[in-house]
Amino acid sequence: MPLQPRRIRLFALLAILLTAPLTVACTGSPEEDGMDESAVSTDSAVTDAVAAGSRRVTTTRVNLRETPSQATRDNVITVMPMGAVVTVRSGTPSGGFYNVEYEGQEGWAYATFLAADGSEGGGGGSGGGSAGSCYDARLGSKLAAVARSVDGDGSQGLCYRYVKNHIEGAGIPIRSYIPDAYEASAYKFAVWAKSDPAGLAAAGFAKSSAGLDGLPLGAILVWRAGQCGYSAEHGHIEINIGGGRACSDFCGRIRRDCGMPDVYVPAQRDCR
Repeated sequence: MPLQPRRIRLFALLAILLTAPLTVACTGSPEEDGMDESAVSTDSAVTDAVAAGSRRVTTTRVNLRETPSQATRDNVITVMPMGAVVTVRSGTPSGGFYNVEYEGQEGWAYATFLAADGSEGGGGGSGGGSAGSCYDARLGSKLAAVARSVDGDGSQGLCYRYVKNHIEGAGIPIRSYIPDAYEASAYKFAVWAKSDPAGLAAAGFAKSSAGLDGLPLGAILVWRAGQCGYSAEHGHIEINIGGGRACSDFCGRIRRDCGMPDVYVPAQRDCR
């Protein structure tokens, strides 16, 4: 009795399955690895010393390594999740790495992926100060992670549009809080924030007096028109992603030689 077409197809499929080569994944998935340190340009490596004993927060998945080296996974002690808090043991970086302690384990973490812990220090609230005790670390980490998505892109002259996109990507409908009169230029975010502190608080942010060495993750930096060589008409706005870097429509080193920007940080609801 001849085989029916359906049986022929089933036998053919079985033959393919039995003869196909077996593929086995031998490496960990990208989700199991820390961020690739070598993906960061060497001129972005952190060279600034920080105080021993200070705390830093990971801005992404970060390798805790046995040595200050961008080697393969061979010297990885563990991978720290985004938002993990580490204690700096030696504040002088080596090859862009800080010697840190994480959950009782000592090792080296790439400083570009570490940000100041905004919970250190006091003051804050909607009335000003460092906003340290009011800083929303969860939202700050999320905002930094969204902003980091453009890392590697070039400037398009659209810093304000992208910062608003990042804020909305983190779950805050910022455009519904900012009137049209303050929408055109980056520096006008600070003008709006100063003129409407209630609106700033309703949007989930607080003015901060944090210095450039103590910027919490997700802090919004607003540079005046013409400051630091930024646009004489529009200024510049960017989001701190840690390691001395910030992102808008591109990511780069935070300028440290031309004065202070206005700083705004994500704030806990009961502090707004």
